[in-house]
Amino acid sequence: MSITASSILSSWISFNDKKYSSISAGSSILIKVTLSVTFNICSGNYTGEIKVSSSNAGTLTIPVEVTFFTISLVGTKFNLASFPFSVNSSQTPNFVKAYSFDWSNYWTTPTTFEPGEGYWIKVTQDEDVTLTGTPVSSPVSVTVTPGKFNLLGNPFNTPISLSDLNTANGNHILKVYTFDWSHYWTAWTPTSRQDFTTLEPGRAYWIQLDSSASNTLTFSLP
Repeated sequence: MSITASSILSSWISFNDKKYSSISAGSSILIKVTLSVTFNICSGNYTGEIKVSSSNAGTLTIPVEVTFFTISLVGTKFNLASFPFSVNSSQTPNFVKAYSFDWSNYWTTPTTFEPGEGYWIKVTQDEDVTLTGTPVSSPVSVTVTPGKFNLLGNPFNTPISLSDLNTANGNHILKVYTFDWSHYWTAWTPTSRQDFTTLEPGRAYWIQLDSSASNTLTFSLP
């Protein structure tokens, strides 16, 4: 069976078909795909394909899909941020400082950034941080402390309605605050102040639940 790089749909995918010239019947190999980026990446999904052909069994098309996710951070200051997939701290060398918070350990420095959690992140200069991964699509549950503010983030790469989130979690959300260096602190409450109405991708929030709430908060896609 031979492998070719024919019909690759996008210029950002390169494939070394000389290395993998053939596969013996019944065996397998690992095909490595390289991203060849010569343009500014925008957040979103990029797709392509690799075709594996056989002299007597037709052609197998392997789809290639990569998601680029970008968050904009203000330099020399702390920013509230979140991620739609797990990110190892080794992937973020430009983060000068990063902190997560919970009421058991208080402030800690994460080694992995997880969907659903919120973070304070500092960089040395204004920066658009672009990361790749597979965004979560199933519900995400995070541990919270009822009665207190919890540092959480949108775990998806699409906005989440705060009204829907509150309803799905038994209407126990009392207040939500977020911060950016253009508007400073802004807030949402179920009945009065609503400076914003959705949790945005890449943003983190301080969310307070009432004392009768569960110790988990579940985020779901619409």
